[in-house]
Amino acid sequence: MSRAKKIFSLLPLIVGGLLFISSGLVFAAGNSPGGEGSPLEKAREALEQKLAGQPGFAGIAHSEEEGAIIVFLENEQAKGKVPDRFEGFSVRKEVTGKFQALAIQAMEAVTPLQTSQLTRTGEVRPLVGGISLSAYISGTSYAGTLGMVTYNNKILSNAHVIAMNPNTAKFLALGTATIQPGSYDGGTLANQVGVLEKYIPITFGGTSITKPNYADAAIATLGVDGLSGYQFDEAGNYQVSETATVTAGDSVGKSGRTTGVTTSMVYVTNASVKVYYTWTKWAYFKDQIAVNQPFIQSGDSGSCVDKGGSFVGLAFAASDTYAIVCKAGYIISRLGVSVSP
Repeated sequence: MSRAKKIFSLLPLIVGGLLFISSGLVFAAGNSPGGEGSPLEKAREALEQKLAGQPGFAGIAHSEEEGAIIVFLENEQAKGKVPDRFEGFSVRKEVTGKFQALAIQAMEAVTPLQTSQLTRTGEVRPLVGGISLSAYISGTSYAGTLGMVTYNNKILSNAHVIAMNPNTAKFLALGTATIQPGSYDGGTLANQVGVLEKYIPITFGGTSITKPNYADAAIATLGVDGLSGYQFDEAGNYQVSETATVTAGDSVGKSGRTTGVTTSMVYVTNASVKVYYTWTKWAYFKDQIAVNQPFIQSGDSGSCVDKGGSFVGLAFAASDTYAIVCKAGYIISRLGVSVSP
């Protein structure tokens, strides 16, 4: 992926006149659902109402280009519950498996790191995106990814990385320590880099079908030096700023704790998905970006996803088939962060 903003050293970044992005500008970036909906979109929403919450249902999307509804399923057996056509539109059934929040999986099985990636799991100062991060929870070992040091000096990542107990999916108290590296990678209170300041609440279970979620994100205060927008890259760190919209077929990239810098292609930008945070506790998310795998793995939750150096959103969940990215607009408007100098 072309990165015009790539640099080759970690030099202090001098940023003046930091500005917050207004909600009007955020949604001008194309991150809010709008319009009355096409006939296909209306049919998809009707089918979603019928299927959401049913056993084996993993999510749904639609493609205006193909004129088709796409249904994601946890297993082959669930295919029989989904019609081949609905309200005059073809229905494509895809067995994706379950979508899971990936910091949870980092506790269970992490792909062995390559030598060049080991520094991502160590202490990195000043802070940049793409490195190991977690909350400090006594007796709990896990890790996700620091997404970005924002331009108003906040540590941005997923809520389930810095604001949630991964064993219970319960939110932590504001003021809980944020550590880098994460506890899975040996981080302790001696590695504290800030404290939890704000998170976007997540509704779990059947209630989230009628009151869906739109973003898994949180911020912590910045208690050490950080480089706003910069992302860790073994080939030379690069900077992300401003926002970008994506469409199906676009190439996007990310820098993550486990898999480093990767690129892949956007599949759809209108997905609704059921995301598991523990083996039994799940939440329903709407208006999400699905990116073709391979893109992220366990421990990459929180990674900043960009298109040509502009912020697209945060990766937070995946199956073997697709990675799920929550959109920049929802994150910025709810947390009040600035992603532009």
